[in-house]
Amino acid sequence: MSTATRQGPAKNDGVDGTTEVRRSALAAGVGLLVMAAVAVFANFLVLENLVTPGDAATTAKDVLASKGLFQWGIAGWFLIAALDVMVGWALFRALAPVDRRLSLAGAWARVLYGGVLMVATTQLVQGLGLLGDASSSNSAVQAQALNKFEAFTTIWHLGLILFGVHLLLVGLLAYRSGYMPKLVGAVVFVAGFGYLFDAALRALVQDPSFALSAITGMGEFVLGVWLVSKSHRISLPGTTRVDQLGTLTPSTTTGVRNRRGREVMENSNRSAGRVTTIRTRDRATDVAAVGGLLVVAAFQLSLALGGPFGRAALGGTHEGQLPTDLRVVSVLAAAMWALAAVVVMRRAGLRATPPASPLLRRGAWIVVGVLGFGALLNLASSSPWERFMWGPFTLILTGLCALVARSDPVPSDLRAIPKAP
Repeated sequence: MSTATRQGPAKNDGVDGTTEVRRSALAAGVGLLVMAAVAVFANFLVLENLVTPGDAATTAKDVLASKGLFQWGIAGWFLIAALDVMVGWALFRALAPVDRRLSLAGAWARVLYGGVLMVATTQLVQGLGLLGDASSSNSAVQAQALNKFEAFTTIWHLGLILFGVHLLLVGLLAYRSGYMPKLVGAVVFVAGFGYLFDAALRALVQDPSFALSAITGMGEFVLGVWLVSKSHRISLPGTTRVDQLGTLTPSTTTGVRNRRGREVMENSNRSAGRVTTIRTRDRATDVAAVGGLLVVAAFQLSLALGGPFGRAALGGTHEGQLPTDLRVVSVLAAAMWALAAVVVMRRAGLRATPPASPLLRRGAWIVVGVLGFGALLNLASSSPWERFMWGPFTLILTGLCALVARSDPVPSDLRAIPKAP
């Protein structure tokens, strides 16, 4: 009889795997709660209390009058940035059994956010250094210091785009995990949406008076409370063995790790004496990568058909419809991105067992390179639409396509093995 192993929402690596997930979840929960406490101090009690937007003289007076407190606030922001890196790694370890690649993408988003926050905090250090001591009363210097303090907020808000992406992925993984409550995953997902909504709102409206994340942001605190209080009860769902082909050849498919520690699937046919090992891939990651490329292709096609989205393309130098020559360029771009979607889809093996072609692998890496270059151009663009919407979008899409390019395609007969009744 031929059998195969169907992986559930989370792969069971035994007692050791469950223990590792529990410890990582607890570490993440503690880090989240510590960050919440430090953030209340550093942001609300220090920054918002001492920095008055648009008033350099008052800001300089208040900061210098509470210089020690301001320095502690700066230390708090550096601590938060370091904890972001730790929490990102811990959540990766806690959610990797659900989908290792999506979990890794979420972890990198948080680590990058921690780096952005670190850069932002250096603006506070420079601003305080400009003020010097209490004898500083130069209005030009005070204005420069205020610019540094406000630059912190600008850079921090830009980093919150990565933070929002991280929460979206964590919420999705927690919802699908089978060992975390779906409600917790849902509120974390909504929290991520709140941060991305605020980023889009800031790109359209200067100094908006409403922040959705002020409400939805509590989702991460809910996650931290649950991880600290309930992580010891986490139990990874087991695997289910089912008949697949009904032949008499003894064959098994099992989840193992290769010598580099990556998740792989091993298909062993004992009678033939063959063992085939491939890296596993979750279908959701592949669909997200292909879907993202199709979104880019559809946007370019809309520009070619006369869509009034000129401010969101080519540096935002054209209002409304693009000129005729640039619309022709958009037709070519739409075709290119559609072809890129086909290459990534074939590389992922979404429709059938993919051919073992090195050309597809090279093509997928070319797509990654083009996307990465485009992400840099978007992030450096003067158009708010490109900088705050297309920049983060193409950056995440680059990561998804890189995950597809670097992994071995999974044959379709190993992707969808039915569960036993």
